Amino acid sequence: MAKPPRGSPVNLPRIQHDFSNPELRKRELETADQRRKDIKQAFKKTWRSYEKYAWGSDELKPLSLKGRDTFGGWAATICDNLDTLWIMGMKREFYKAVDFVSRMDWDIPTADGFNVFETTIRHLGGLLSAYELSGESALLAKAIELGDLLYGTFDNPEHMPPHTIKFKTLKEGLGHPEPRQSAAS
Repeated sequence: MAKPPRGSPVNLPRIQHDFSNPELRKRELETADQRRKDIKQAFKKTWRSYEKYAWGSDELKPLSLKGRDTFGGWAATICDNLDTLWIMGMKREFYKAVDFVSRMDWDIPTADGFNVFETTIRHLGGLLSAYELSGESALLAKAIELGDLLYGTFDNPEHMPPHTIKFKTLKEGLGHPEPRQSAAS
């Protein structure tokens, strides 16, 4: 077992911020405001590129300006950024994305299978977060549909979802992880 230190304690310098200086506080607010504007501009730029070159794809490949489906083909970028669109006040883009998501069919993947963890955090998490912020009922409906699909991944003797699952396997009720595969959790 480790022995406790001996001797006198070392006095460390104060690291907490001093909020009492009004001039410093004013500069910090100005800096924060400028950073907020810069971040929003950067997000708008990347979102516009996604809309133009990869709308409906899981992600945009920035060098080739092509869409790529790496998360089941269910528009991961759209689902994952619904809450960001709302928070940044980009309501036109938000409702365009909601319209797209509300017409998605979880039964029609563009891939053979999907990553359970990524689908849970990007798609389900994105839908629920955006619903919580906006109250948009279409998002809750899609989250419930996806939740029902994901529930099937727990339908195995271990009750642990596999890391990835093939749609055919899931539809047949055989959500067993492959022996060499780690669980999604």
